[in-house]
Amino acid sequence: MPLWHTMDQETTLSELGTKPSGLSQQEIEARLARYGPNRIEESRTRSPLQVLVGQFTEIMVIVLLVAAAISGQSRTRNEDGRMRPSTS
Repeated sequence: MPLWHTMDQETTLSELGTKPSGLSQQEIEARLARYGPNRIEESRTRSPLQVLVGQFTEIMVIVLLVAAAISGQSRTRNEDGRMRPSTS
């Protein structure tokens, strides 16, 4: 694939088979028949539920959830009901 940004105007136009004034109507119709319309295909959209579930399959999210669970389990309550770090 050519590096279009490195080519001068004449070379680029020659490679693309066009001229500064553009394509003729005949060439437009021929290219449309050969290549089809210039459209970007729409990608499949994901539902909000799929996006949410996808968040929990990332490895760093799983690591953080496990770390939070371990941190939550490593605390105990004082006699007055306040949380304190375990001494074991």
